[in-house]
Amino acid sequence: SYYGMVVAHFGFALVIMGSAIATQLTTEKILWMAPSETVVVAGYDISYRQPQTDTGWNYNIDRAVFDVNHTGKADSFVMAPEKRWYPVANRMTSEAALQLDATSMLYIVLGDADENDRNRFVVRIYHHPMIALLFGGAGLIALGGFLALLTRKRPLHADATGGVA
Repeated sequence: SYYGMVVAHFGFALVIMGSAIATQLTTEKILWMAPSETVVVAGYDISYRQPQTDTGWNYNIDRAVFDVNHTGKADSFVMAPEKRWYPVANRMTSEAALQLDATSMLYIVLGDADENDRNRFVVRIYHHPMIALLFGGAGLIALGGFLALLTRKRPLHADATGGVA
């Protein structure tokens, strides 16, 4: 149980450190974007490639496709946040596009469309560095609790005569 306690406390330290770093180094940008526009956020070149419309089984979709290139690295990927309209419920929701790498998280949220240009949207882009410390710390806390439970001493049981067995 001692090792479980040590692991859980180390996990808690990682959570504190991760939340402090992620809070201080978070980058966010909120702006209007139209197709073929590019913005740089936290070392990522994010280009609005094209809008798309589609339908799900009970909703309509407005989707924006973004090409994302990490500056100075060869990796690139596509992110496609959505706005979903549920006509039966008369409700609109936003579906964020998430990209999690080894240590950080980038996510893009699609906001409202421009009334004059349906291809132009408010876009919210967030980058959280070192967010993996939060997830790893939470995992270590759970592992430490599990280890502490496994090694728990069992209580002594009294036998029928009142003596300790």
